[in-house]
Amino acid sequence: MSPILKQLAYVSQATAPLDDVQLLEILNISRKNNSNDDITGFLMHCDGNFFQIIEGPEEHIDELFQRLMRDTRHHHLTLVLHRDIHERMFAQWSMAFRSVAIRESEAIPGYSGFMNHYLAMQEDVPGARQEFIEADVLGMITTLREKFLG
Repeated sequence: MSPILKQLAYVSQATAPLDDVQLLEILNISRKNNSNDDITGFLMHCDGNFFQIIEGPEEHIDELFQRLMRDTRHHHLTLVLHRDIHERMFAQWSMAFRSVAIRESEAIPGYSGFMNHYLAMQEDVPGARQEFIEADVLGMITTLREKFLG
């Protein structure tokens, strides 16, 4: 049996608009650091919002998450999944990446509802559920992996 790894996913909002050059810089640094720390994952950017999945050895995931929480390029970081895994979902990718336009995101099954839930949580909309259901998050991860990574 493979060693137990950690997988987590979060959603956040950029503190300022990011252009393609800035996104590429984030991606290149992430890929280098993740390769060094045996971390794999997927980052999606859409209209100033990020959805990221990271997986790897627990100590490296914990360190990375602490850095992400201190990163001033985004805020409202919301952890939506944190679990032990035996097999990676993104084993081939130190950091797969996709930046999508709002129109493209609307074609991703479940994405609009997922992000609307997140935004409602951030805006304290009365009656908004204040957590994510693990099955919903895993479904979104599977959908993104199949749609963008084959």
